[in-house]
Amino acid sequence: MMTVHPTSPRSRTPLRLTALLLPALLAGCSGRPAPATPAVTPPPSAPGVRGAVELSFELGAHPSAQATVRAAGLRPQDLRLDGDVTFERPAAFTDYDDTTGFRYMNATFTVRNVSAQALENLTLYAYNRASTNVGGTALKNITNAAGQSLADASVARSVLPMHGTAFDALSGTSAVVPTQADFQVFTAAEASALETAARSANVIAAEDQVLQYGYSARNLNTSGNRRRLEAAGCGAPGCDTGRVTIAVRVPNTNVASNPYRFTMTFVLADEAVTRVSQGVQEQGDDSLVRARAADVGASEVRVLGDSSYDGAATPVCAPRIAVPAGSDGALALGGDCPTTAGVLAAAETGRVIISEFQALGSEFVEVRNVSGAAVDLRNFWLRNAAGQLARLRAPTDLDGRSGTPALLAAGASAYGVANPAGGALPAGVNFVYGAPGTSFTLSDSGDLLALMTRVGGAATLEDRVDFRTFVTNPTTPLTASSMVGFAGVSTQLDSAAGTASANNTPTNWCGSLYLSGGRGNRVTNTAGSANSSCQVAAINEVMIDAPGTDDGKTFVELVGPGGALIGGARVNDVEGMGTTAGTLNTDGDFAPGETDGTFVIPAGTRFPADGILLIADATTAGATSVPGYVAGVDVLARDMDMENGGGDAIQLVSAGGSLLDTVSHDPTGNPLATNAAFNGLALYESATALTPIPPTTTAATLARAALGADTNNNRIDFYADPSPTPGDANDAVNFTAGTLSPDDGPATLGAANITVTGTDFSPGLRLTAGSAASSACTVLSATAATCTVPANVGGATGLVNVRLQNPASVAAPDAVLAQAFTYTAAENETNSAAEADFCTLQFPATFSVTQGQRTPSLYGQVYEAGLTEAAGAPANLLAEVGYGPSASSPLSSNAWRFFPATYNVQVGNNDEFVGTFTAPVVTASTTYAYTFRFSQDGGVRWTYCDVNGAGSGAGLTFESTQLGSMTVAP
Repeated sequence: MMTVHPTSPRSRTPLRLTALLLPALLAGCSGRPAPATPAVTPPPSAPGVRGAVELSFELGAHPSAQATVRAAGLRPQDLRLDGDVTFERPAAFTDYDDTTGFRYMNATFTVRNVSAQALENLTLYAYNRASTNVGGTALKNITNAAGQSLADASVARSVLPMHGTAFDALSGTSAVVPTQADFQVFTAAEASALETAARSANVIAAEDQVLQYGYSARNLNTSGNRRRLEAAGCGAPGCDTGRVTIAVRVPNTNVASNPYRFTMTFVLADEAVTRVSQGVQEQGDDSLVRARAADVGASEVRVLGDSSYDGAATPVCAPRIAVPAGSDGALALGGDCPTTAGVLAAAETGRVIISEFQALGSEFVEVRNVSGAAVDLRNFWLRNAAGQLARLRAPTDLDGRSGTPALLAAGASAYGVANPAGGALPAGVNFVYGAPGTSFTLSDSGDLLALMTRVGGAATLEDRVDFRTFVTNPTTPLTASSMVGFAGVSTQLDSAAGTASANNTPTNWCGSLYLSGGRGNRVTNTAGSANSSCQVAAINEVMIDAPGTDDGKTFVELVGPGGALIGGARVNDVEGMGTTAGTLNTDGDFAPGETDGTFVIPAGTRFPADGILLIADATTAGATSVPGYVAGVDVLARDMDMENGGGDAIQLVSAGGSLLDTVSHDPTGNPLATNAAFNGLALYESATALTPIPPTTTAATLARAALGADTNNNRIDFYADPSPTPGDANDAVNFTAGTLSPDDGPATLGAANITVTGTDFSPGLRLTAGSAASSACTVLSATAATCTVPANVGGATGLVNVRLQNPASVAAPDAVLAQAFTYTAAENETNSAAEADFCTLQFPATFSVTQGQRTPSLYGQVYEAGLTEAAGAPANLLAEVGYGPSASSPLSSNAWRFFPATYNVQVGNNDEFVGTFTAPVVTASTTYAYTFRFSQDGGVRWTYCDVNGAGSGAGLTFESTQLGSMTVAP
């Protein structure tokens, strides 16, 4: 049976195509069908093989095309008239020449399912029939227009399979026709599985090989499922019918060697997976394959190796369109899948370069146009080491369908973020990369980031940044090949390195620190704006004077861009006062090769990942006790002991001799005698900082404001930090007051050596209680001090505020404890209502305890008429037990310490209380006096007790010689 359809209009050369439904009734055939051979079921992992088909093309005055179908289960030489599928004369066909020397041939065949089983995805796999085909291809019987055979393998290999196309008169090129885009590519494993199945079904011979391309049929539906062909005899018109477009490009430059007639060989198979493939002529436009996938309801997208498609897809790397034949090797379609080695070896075009990125935390990528003309970023895509792709899009065209340009002017920078699923973008974003909800990411452990574009249809490397050696831990030593990253901070290209070759040098990259053009507040990135220089650095913290001797304890800390080179820079200790102002301070303490008063940072030294470099003073033995020092990361210096006392300056000078930073300091903030050092460079910026108070048991450093801020004013930028942070980022002073112990004392005496806790206590700390004069404290650490509370003015009793004051160099507001100290009075022998009627130290009269241990339970009793007679704890009565120096009286000494006691039991009319406390630390066996006291007004006025009774009762007096005794052993 042959069905002939009228030819459709052609664009240039006439073409007639015919679909022949019988399977190859060739010359020499008897005309009688061969005996049927039972079909062999293919392996379940392979598509169902339905037979083979040969499609013949012919151009010219009497063009024709035919299809010959061989059913499954036959040997390749067998002939049959039946089969599962029929091909009929093409429903549409075109051929045309473009302006680049090629002819395009498109034939759309009508396909009908004549089997009793529906076909889900009827697919034609091209194969090389070894006995007849030319050059290892799927082509045979190739002739030119004169009918001369073209057996040259290069002719067959010049025929390129593709999607159906139409001529675009405006551009003079070909454009894909969506309704004729049936071209498919297959993985090597898929082609091999189909090959095995076809051999098992006797459709191809053992020496035949299935190639990695073909075409898929589509049904006549306009919506819904676009691939399924229902079984023969289905009810709806055309439900078993579809179409497939076979399209190729052939050379058209030499009449004698141009393919004019040829036949293509295919294996027919039915596949379970609905897929679409991106063809060679649509590599620069992902929207076509996206639309096609949506149109047919594809569950899988196939792309060629050098595609820029950034959606979910299976890349098919250099699919084989011809097997080795003769001296020719295998022939692949399109480029191979990029590899790390390939990206590293490729030459960079370098018109647009990667200039900044952030891999840790919120990722972004910045690019800079270093060419002389504007570029459209839509023509670029990113690739990482994992092979993920992400095409650049305008932020107003997240799905890329509108084709909105993302123009980047010459010399300009733009930054983009991964295309979010929800569409919400950070302010200032210039582009997005990847499809909406893209999984494209930069590895936290390092990556190879490539910027790709397409030049002349070929994927081309525009720029690459190899940061697979990625150091993000500030305690990890850096080498010249290390790239640096740090959490929350971007990695940027030095502003002076503006080429693709320059950004291949790791030391040209650094962490963001300041904005372009100078120093100021520290920033985390410069996305979308000019990059800063990696050659900036500042003095961040200095331990000028350490407790005790300075040797091995002092340090200078620098802040700079992480990863930036600082080797060769100098730290100078310069005198600022007197006749020697401007000269180096010398102390004779330096190592061979060093210059007294100056230190040269070793060549090749780089700032650690966090941008903080510690230069620690070393002893003659090469050791340091500076906390935070990390060997191999930080630097040891024999002479890093700055001049004490103030009136000095510290300079940081680059290896080239320019001033990177300087800080001067003076105890009262006086200006230095000169602002020009021996090297002609400045000694201070605007005003001197205040020198930290000399240390006691602890020391404060001269520290730059948090986050490395630099306002070019030493007084504003630096403060005394009571909590040094060598090797770590500076923090703001957090000066607080926490507790007082004891928190009371006689109003006429105050309290000696009370312990004060808090934070950021500096040497020079002072305490003020109420309106009494302030007193100096001894700072034990940044969180503890001992202070003396003076007597209150006029001996006034009551609760008062306590104010702690750090020295002015700390630049911190006073810390206030409201109503924190009680000035007390003794109510003994006053016969006032506030005096207890009777109280006594009940038991024991004497005891011994080891220092730091809790005392045994101590007991005291009290009687107050109308208050203690009733059983149970009395209301509004405080009881405390305490100790003081031996032979002293709590009425006349401010060295006593008291602690709460609790109600114990009713003893007649008396109430008994019990208490305990921790014995003080002693160096030798020490005896203390101890006793109880009671208050009826909340702790302001107290009745003190002894062992034979005290109070307002007749004949009762307080006797300091009748106190209990506590012996504390060390």
